[in-house]
Amino acid sequence: AVRGGCNLFDLDQLRMEYSPDEYQNLLMCEFVDDLAYVFPLSELQACMVDSWEVWTDFHALALRPFGWREVWIGYDPAKGTQNGDSAGCVVVAPPAVPGGKFRILERHQWRGMDFRAQ
Repeated sequence: AVRGGCNLFDLDQLRMEYSPDEYQNLLMCEFVDDLAYVFPLSELQACMVDSWEVWTDFHALALRPFGWREVWIGYDPAKGTQNGDSAGCVVVAPPAVPGGKFRILERHQWRGMDFRAQ
């Protein structure tokens, strides 16, 4: 974009705002090696399903997508700064049987919002 004449951002400023790895991944489109991560992408992808096709008890567009079954909500607030951590919220379906699978029914992420607005 810069070589094409875009002047809407300052790469030097962005370099200061992100860690070197984040900068290379987010702004220079370089692949991130996730082998050192706690949850490598390949392991997470193995857990993925198409909920519209596989989950017959979940209807995403319904008023009560999971009916009257129990769900848990997890929330991780953020301080509300543009450059800080983002806030996250997930709606989780606990396993129907002991040892069963947890399912993430819905997720949200908010960045740069005032704490009360989250």
